[in-house]
Amino acid sequence: MTQKESACGSCKLAGHCNVPDTNVKMTAVLVGFGLPLVVVLLALFVCLWLTSDETVSALVALAALIPYYIILWFLQLKTN
Repeated sequence: MTQKESACGSCKLAGHCNVPDTNVKMTAVLVGFGLPLVVVLLALFVCLWLTSDETVSALVALAALIPYYIILWFLQLKTN
């Protein structure tokens, strides 16, 4: 049976390095890119379905990111 090891597991400088683990990187990518994409698409299609106006739907979809990033900012302040 093989065991999966971190790339830092065999590094002599692992204790002094600030590179986050792969799981942390994937979470950051998901929060930074994946979820905003879902928010924009969801807002776009819901607003398009409700109003049938593409311009308004696009503006609402972009505006939906404002509360998303404000919430992220508050969560970042809370964890630091």
